[in-house]
Formats: sequence, C-alpha cells, structure tokens
Amino acid sequence: VLIKKITKNWLAPGVIFSAFWFLYTFFPLIFVFSAPINYLSILYIYICVVFFSLSSFVFNWKKALQANKLKLKIPIPYNTRLLYLAFYTCQVLALVFIPFNLSAQGFSFSDYLTNLFVISNEYLANKYSGNLNANIFKILSTILNYTGTSIGGLLFLNSKNKLKILSFSFFPSLLFMIAYTDKGTLFLALFLFYAGILVTRIYSNNLVLVTKKTILIIAILTTIIIIPATISSFISRGLYDLDSNAMIETLTSYFYSYAFAHIYAFSDWFTAYFSLGSSLNTYSHPNDFSYGFYTFMSIFKALGSNIVVPDGIFDEYYNFNDFLKTNIYSMFRGLLLDFGFLGTLFFMITFGFIWNAIFYSLLTSKKPSFSVAAFFIMIGWFYTSYIISIFIWNSMFGLLLILTVILHFNHNKKLL
Repeated sequence: VLIKKITKNWLAPGVIFSAFWFLYTFFPLIFVFSAPINYLSILYIYICVVFFSLSSFVFNWKKALQANKLKLKIPIPYNTRLLYLAFYTCQVLALVFIPFNLSAQGFSFSDYLTNLFVISNEYLANKYSGNLNANIFKILSTILNYTGTSIGGLLFLNSKNKLKILSFSFFPSLLFMIAYTDKGTLFLALFLFYAGILVTRIYSNNLVLVTKKTILIIAILTTIIIIPATISSFISRGLYDLDSNAMIETLTSYFYSYAFAHIYAFSDWFTAYFSLGSSLNTYSHPNDFSYGFYTFMSIFKALGSNIVVPDGIFDEYYNFNDFLKTNIYSMFRGLLLDFGFLGTLFFMITFGFIWNAIFYSLLTSKKPSFSVAAFFIMIGWFYTSYIISIFIWNSMFGLLLILTVILHFNHNKKLL
C-alpha cells in the first residue's frame, strides 16, 4: 500500500512483488498452521521485499503517468493482423512439435491415446531419472507456446472472439500437463497471459491489478481448466491404481504440498543453514558461494558450466508428517547460496531498480517493445519466485528475444 501511494498505481513492480509474497506467506500460514515455522525466515523474506521496493522512491512516477496518458491518443497497437498471425503461428507450431518430442523420447501419440496415464507416468519417471533425450523440438515448443500465450493476453481484451483466443492460448500448455505431467508450464502460461492483459490496460491508462472481470475469468479458468487438468496430472503419477479414499487423501497431500509447502521448506532450510535451531530435515551446505549459479543457471550452462544438479534443482525433500512433501524452497534459497545474507539484499535492490526502470520505460515510451517483452518476464519472475529463479530456464531468454522482435515489427505500420 505504501509503494502504491508512492508510485500512484497498482502495477508498479514493488506493489506486485509485495502482493505476491503476501499471498505466498499468508495463505500457507493460515491453511497449514500446525506445521513448524521459524519467524526469522519470514522476517528475512519481508526484508528482501522491502529492499526490492526501495528503488521505487528514485523514479518520477508523476511524469511517467502523464506520459502514459498520451497513449490514449493513438490506436491501441495490440489488435493487429501481425499479432494475430504471430499468435496462431506460435501455438500451431508449439502443438506440431509435441509429437516430434515424444518420438525423440521413444513414445508415440498412439501410446498416449491407448494408455495415457501409464505412458505419461513413464515419461515423468524418465524425466526424474535423467533419461529424457534433449532435443530442439521440446525447446522450440516451450518457447513458442510461451510467446503465443503472451500475445494471446495482448489480444484478449480487444478480440471479438475471446473464447477462441482463450482456447488457443492454453491448449498447448494443457497438452504439456497431460502428456508430460508438466504443471509448471500451464501455471506460468496463465501469468504470462495475464501480463498481456495488464499491458493492454496500461495502454488504456487503467493501472489496476485486479478487477471484478479478472476475478470472474480466474474463477472460470480454475473451474474448467486448472482443477481438472491438475487432478489429471496428479493421477498420472501412479494414483490411478489407488482406491478412491487413498486417491483423495493423496491428492489432498499433493495439493497442499504444491500450494503451501514452499514456505515451510524454506523456513526449515533457513533454520539449518544459519544454525538457528533444530530442523526437521538435514541439508548439505556448500562451503563457498555459487556466485549466481542457482539464480542464472541457464546463463552458466550456456557459458559451459559442468555443474550437475537434479532435475528438481534440490534433491533434499522437506517432509512434515508425510503430508507436506516438497523440494521447492523458493528463489530465496538459491539467492542465499549464490550471494549470502547481505549479497541477497544487494541483489534485491539491484533487481528492484532494473524492474522499476523497465516499467518506467514502458509507461513513458510511445512505442515500447523491449520494455513490454521484459514486463512479461517480470511477471513470470514474480510468480516463479516461490519455486525458483525464472532465469534457470533458457526459454525465458528465447521468449524475451522473440517477443521483442514481434512487438518491434508490430509498431511498423508498413508491415501490418
């Protein structure tokens, strides 16, 4: 609320990041209040959020908002033939590359049609055992899907056929979830789509984070897409052999673990790492800082790093009463391993300034391309911060590049 008063809008990075981490801490503490928590870990996260928001005081937000109002005088640039062409092309190609990836893994579509849960469970087992074959089709499919979904968010509010845009935006992600038991792609796609809606609102000088229509759309998506697809993904992990009572009990444990366990896992690790008391689990602690590896893993690997990490990044699983089980420790574990206690605070100040500068550029520029594309990455960074740093995936850099190029050409009316 304080940062909103300073920036005079609800879409400033400090406002959104604070809102995310309020939700990421408040709801777990309410719904799983019996699990042990170290209040110092929550305090540290709060301090990090404050440090992230400090650079909000640096920028002239009144000037930025006045500049943004000038966009009302020009036609909205997110309802063009080029964007529609890019949207459908990205999503169709993302779908086409799925069977190519399955073929590279030794599966076929016919396998999935005849025995979906068994085959998808085999795919998952190969993934966690490191037996999946890396191939260009999976990478391209992921990047194009994220790009198409982002553009879908830009098109949605001004489209005459919103149902069609909504369907094409999430169909590839749903197939990812069903075929690969990959929930992360769908949830990240949802936030990228919503980032597109926010950008469109910015052009309309409507700088609100949530509206009544937003709540309605979220409720509809949750009911008809998220809950059924998530349950299907959980069942494919071997639950199809359980009786109904055991399945419900396991599904409940899975839901609570994926939605709420991150804060308890981080707290337990934080307690052990700083020797603040006894922890439920034991953890390995490297002697030296990793200098950004866990935060920018994709860059390190691109530069030739040979450090091997498990598919889930951390191989220690937090376990509370066999009910909360997770290896998700939030972005803050990686930051502390990379930069230490004070270094993490410096990182938060620096990245807070970077995201604020990008948002400031989005508001003040007449034809923003890079800043709009970066805004999508920022929203994704906020969302995935409860899991890990979004920059461990090279797909985000691919999304940033492709989306910047598309938006740049979209502003060139000769190509529309």
